[in-house]
Amino acid sequence: MFKEYHEAGYRVFGLYGMSKGVCECGNNECEAFYKHPRVSNWQHTPRWSDDQIACMEMTGQVSTGFGVLCDGYLIIDIDPRNGGNEGYAQLVKDTGIDYKKHSAFVVATGGGGWHIYYKHEGAERLHSHLKAYKGIDFKSSGFVVGASSRHASGNIYEVEEGFCDEVEPLPQVLFDLLVKKVTVKKEFCAISDEVTAEEIQEYLSFVPCADVYEDWIEIGMIIHESLGDEGFQIWDKWSQTSDKYAPETMEHKYHSFGKNPSRVTIGTLIQKAKENGYIEKVTFETTLTYEVNPLFTDDIDTKKAPGLVGECINYINSCSRYPREHLAVSAGLMSVANIGGMRFEDEDFGVTPNFFAFNVAGSATGKEAIQQAQSELLVCAGLGKANYGVIKSEQEIYRNVYKHQLTSYTIDEFGILLNKIENASKGGAASYLGGIIGALMSVYSKADGKLPLGADFGESIQSELNKEIAAITKLIDNNEAKDFHHELLDSLRALGLQLDAGYIARPFLTLSGYTTPSTFHNIVSFAQATNGFIGRAILFEEKNNNPLAKKRFKKPKLSEALKTKLVKLNSGGHASAYAAPRIEFNGTRTPILTDSAAMDLLDLIQDDLHHMADHAMETNGLEAIVRRAFELVLKVSMILAMGDGEHRTVEHVKWAYALIKKDLENKINLTGANMAAEEKNISEEILSKVKHKLDTKNGVSVGVISNKLRGVQRENIEKALEFLLKNGEATMEEVKPKRGAPSKRYFAKN
Repeated sequence: MFKEYHEAGYRVFGLYGMSKGVCECGNNECEAFYKHPRVSNWQHTPRWSDDQIACMEMTGQVSTGFGVLCDGYLIIDIDPRNGGNEGYAQLVKDTGIDYKKHSAFVVATGGGGWHIYYKHEGAERLHSHLKAYKGIDFKSSGFVVGASSRHASGNIYEVEEGFCDEVEPLPQVLFDLLVKKVTVKKEFCAISDEVTAEEIQEYLSFVPCADVYEDWIEIGMIIHESLGDEGFQIWDKWSQTSDKYAPETMEHKYHSFGKNPSRVTIGTLIQKAKENGYIEKVTFETTLTYEVNPLFTDDIDTKKAPGLVGECINYINSCSRYPREHLAVSAGLMSVANIGGMRFEDEDFGVTPNFFAFNVAGSATGKEAIQQAQSELLVCAGLGKANYGVIKSEQEIYRNVYKHQLTSYTIDEFGILLNKIENASKGGAASYLGGIIGALMSVYSKADGKLPLGADFGESIQSELNKEIAAITKLIDNNEAKDFHHELLDSLRALGLQLDAGYIARPFLTLSGYTTPSTFHNIVSFAQATNGFIGRAILFEEKNNNPLAKKRFKKPKLSEALKTKLVKLNSGGHASAYAAPRIEFNGTRTPILTDSAAMDLLDLIQDDLHHMADHAMETNGLEAIVRRAFELVLKVSMILAMGDGEHRTVEHVKWAYALIKKDLENKINLTGANMAAEEKNISEEILSKVKHKLDTKNGVSVGVISNKLRGVQRENIEKALEFLLKNGEATMEEVKPKRGAPSKRYFAKN
């Protein structure tokens, strides 16, 4: 069928197959079985030549299946496993059409559902999902798997009705149902496609009349597109400033533009004006934004976690003279993850509890106290020697993994390192620094697998290991060994077997990077947030850079009760800490089970995030940030369960999702602001930056925001805040100080 799709005009590309239970892409973590495109830029798949199609078939690129771009089509994707049968019955009832019978091309999917094809070549945006029709995606972007392809279940996608070259136009009733006619929220943008004659004249005042014929015609087409016949006088007057002005041809030429199928939009004129000194005005436009499922809008305090994590958070925050509640959450989660993480496994989802955290707070506001308290908890559990405060090189990372199964980094001023990496990559000299990030990512992803070692490095540490084993053996033979030497010898011999096979098993690496806003915010780029290091981390940020110090503060002692709990978590139930010679755990891990109510909630959250990612694809291209969120929800809820009954509950899942939703918003606002700045979209940049400065608990004034956003006009900040209030994305309170007039404080809405 691959060739038939191509001949019918579809854009198609090969998909990886599966071998021995693993995707053929080579990534053991990949779970997109038979749905993983062989090319990274599949969204831009061209229309192949017949020779290219023949080559793809001959080289086996489509031997197990192929993808079909949805551009130009609307494909109803019904998934019975997620309620698609009920959703389809409701769709048929509401629209009066049985689409399986009506469509000229229907494919039965390998998962027991259907792909129902229609043409849709219009420019209108369509909803990809409607809550009334569960289990159905209406796909006009992305791709579907083509007929004759293989499914992970072993089934084949088969044509159930018709032919792929006989697809009919989308029925009007379905188009009316899906077209995005109602705008439910507002978004900040520079200017509308609907412009007035006065605005066009202002843009033209910055654009000299072009002597190049094609450029002159382009401006005329823009004016005709925007104003119709009334724009002729404006174009004529502007054209008179050129020595090539010919009045006898103007009217005929202008009225021919409406017959030209090509369109040139007002954005082109605005860009030309910007290039000649025009400064974009800040305005707002109405557009669609994602509606969060009301199920997940519970008022959950993410600064207070359940169970042992909550106890750690309370202690860590009590160690700082200044309330640093968000950083304390990060440190509490990380402490429990490190102390117990090697002993547990997620029975239902297979995730591991290690994670990366970036902790952002202003200088001299208590970051150091949080770091020290976090390190103190590791020390009390007997894990202090596996906690490092600096990263010197890529090789050092692998050596730390060799020393201990646990490798925990708690690093101050981590943003400086990230800035060095970012700047080095721009200068083309990132091999050394890039190696550090690559090593961290590689080790991090192998917490439940095997970390392969390069031949040279493997031989080097194997040699060191053999020398260490020989030295301990000599001590034992001479009756000079201590008790721990016997234990260490067994551990090193087991490690030697792994090295002989070319790997280190189950390295458990975590990283807590502490930094300031000034060194961190500017590097949250599109690439870093979607494909890089930052996109895989959880962000914890203190928005208040002037926290009120606690009165008569004195750091408390770690209670014996909390210390005992942490020691038991690390030792598997023993109440006394034992400093093992090599920090590791190779026994049977304790399973974390998920109860049925929590499992149901996770299913709903996964659907919610999927639709949120769909929205991101359509609006800002940041869907990769959203797609990583579900794994982070699983990791956080697993850490909570480790310290609270060893059973993932609804409470754990809700708290984890509330935390990760805040993380998503933080990343998207930061990334959106930097993307807008790079694209010189002033209005979007301002709105994203203002949203990022708001906090749910600590209100900020216009003056505070203005001081933090130097270079942004106060008038535009006020306009952005007014917009956010109107849109329901912020709240405002009037605060009366002890002295002076009342002032307004703005808060992010929960």
